[in-house]
Amino acid sequence: MDPEGKPCDTNTKYQSAVIKGTARMVEDTSEKLAALHAVVAKYTPGLADKELPPAMVNGTGVIEITVDEMTGKYYEQ
Repeated sequence: MDPEGKPCDTNTKYQSAVIKGTARMVEDTSEKLAALHAVVAKYTPGLADKELPPAMVNGTGVIEITVDEMTGKYYEQ
C-alpha cells in the first residue's frame, strides 16, 4: 500500500509466466510414469520411492509441452 494511503498508488505483488508452444498427450506408459515420478519427487519427496497404482497412472492425463516462446514478469515492493 502507498505510504500516504492513496488508493490509486497501490500495487499488488505478483508473478506471471506465459508459455507458447505445442502440446501433446503422452500415451506411452513409461513416459507417463517418468513424468509422474518426477512430480511426486518434487512435491512429496517422502513418497518418491512408492509405486504408482497402474489404474491411477492409466487414468491420469499427462501433457508434454514443447516450448517455443516463454516470458515472465513480476512485481515486488
